[in-house]
Amino acid sequence: MKSPNIRAQIVCIPFDTSGPGTSALGRVLLMRHLIIALAGFLVVLLACSATSAYAGAVAKWDFRDGTTTAWQVGGDVAELLRTAEGLVVIPSGVAPTIVISGLAVSAADVAYARLQIRSPIAIDEAYLGWAAARRGQPDARSNRRFAIPRELRGGFPRSVWIRLDEAPEWSGTVQNLGLLIVVGESGQPVVIESIALFPAGLLTQSRAWWEALALDDVAEDLAFPLWSLNTVRPVMVGARTLGSIATGVVCVGLVLLVLTRLKPVRPTLSRALAGTAIGLIVCVAMGLVAVAAYLETRAFRVEWAVFGARSSADDYRYMDGFDLVGTAADLNRALPAGTELAACLWGNPRARDLLSRRVRYELYPLRLTPDATLLLEFDEGKTTCRTPDDQLILSGLGYHVYQRQ
Repeated sequence: MKSPNIRAQIVCIPFDTSGPGTSALGRVLLMRHLIIALAGFLVVLLACSATSAYAGAVAKWDFRDGTTTAWQVGGDVAELLRTAEGLVVIPSGVAPTIVISGLAVSAADVAYARLQIRSPIAIDEAYLGWAAARRGQPDARSNRRFAIPRELRGGFPRSVWIRLDEAPEWSGTVQNLGLLIVVGESGQPVVIESIALFPAGLLTQSRAWWEALALDDVAEDLAFPLWSLNTVRPVMVGARTLGSIATGVVCVGLVLLVLTRLKPVRPTLSRALAGTAIGLIVCVAMGLVAVAAYLETRAFRVEWAVFGARSSADDYRYMDGFDLVGTAADLNRALPAGTELAACLWGNPRARDLLSRRVRYELYPLRLTPDATLLLEFDEGKTTCRTPDDQLILSGLGYHVYQRQ
């Protein structure tokens, strides 16, 4: 029996490139590519954030292992504690200094220094100094001045980037480094988590540029619901540079889209302009998505560190509106960090949990506990929480602090 003769015919169906279906197909493909590109961008972003903080570093000192002993006391330091949190510098004067010697780092290989540091107060004046040997020239000694922002609430460090290769004296072989921090009369200890030296390059410059946007300050303000009645303070957006760039790119994209509608414009040029405009707008959208994800992540970490999973509804007896921001600023200047207070507030009990969390956030790093010996009482209420034997120790606009007897 013969097998049947089966013939296959390949049918080619041509696409009509002049019909309306082409534009629809093009839009579908474009959307698919954009979605893939956005997903890939976010994956790359997450991968980069998970990489080592010291990738590409020429030299690094991580003090959180408690064993790094290369840096020693230079001056105005009462004690240098090596702990799991980092190198704790306890000052004995206004300008504590730590130094390291015996280095052999080529200045040509280093462009930036990065400090990961925690300070309970903002420091306007700090210096990274060095001594370098130069062949055929006198040894170079110089420094770079920089500022240290206050640590994020919850005890999160700040990353401070210092540009070194712009200094004329940054040359030769660096043999010694010194870090001087002007704490003034505050006497507040400073915790240094790490110091690292990085070469010039796109990755290093991107890290320094990202830190210069001050997004952590924005995240800290976002770490609490902003609808907290009259205790809301405005969000101080430090990333104005980023906003200006995004606005400019979007405006260029819109202008290009408008140009594609003007006559006469060659079809090829019109498609090129439209593609460029859409690409610019998509890049801005991806950048804003990345920034939003970063802010939300940082804000959640700060909020969890400050509040945790605790419910503060039982910490306070009454709630109401008051100048909490001004009071917090006064008390943080007058009382040392870690002071425990018992707050006496009054008002709408339905807002108790929300407002009590806001109180704890604004007064940080002061601690609020119901059984503290210091009593914080506001003037707006009709009920008093103090007893006749309590002693007044602080008084400000709208509030008093008593020593409980």
